[in-house]
Amino acid sequence: MASYTKFDKLFKQCYRYCMPVLKKYAITEQDAEDVFTEAITTFWIHWERGSIKNQKNIPAFVCTTAVRLLHKQNKKRVETIEESVLSDEAAVEDLLNDSLGKTLNHKTLLLKKAFKKLGEACQQLITAKYIYKH
Repeated sequence: MASYTKFDKLFKQCYRYCMPVLKKYAITEQDAEDVFTEAITTFWIHWERGSIKNQKNIPAFVCTTAVRLLHKQNKKRVETIEESVLSDEAAVEDLLNDSLGKTLNHKTLLLKKAFKKLGEACQQLITAKYIYKH
């Protein structure tokens, strides 16, 4: 029973420490919880066996392990997606054209909005310097 209480206390402490970090990098909250559970379980098994010694900051250790697991999981996901997308050349072309067009339109819109906020003298200076000068 004492072992359960120690694990429960450690689990809660590590969860509070790790989950905000993992949620930043995970695609879904479920992914974050899965890698955290795997990391804390692996840590506890090795801790009970005595193979981890002199660990002063256990939550940071567990969090680092979980981030590595998450990175490995995300890398596998990206590789799988890349393989499936790259196998279809037409899909790659459509994806590149679509995302490039959206990005350029979005940047152009942002530049136009910023330009309108400038004073008239600044607008004239920029127009003369960059737009009409090739």
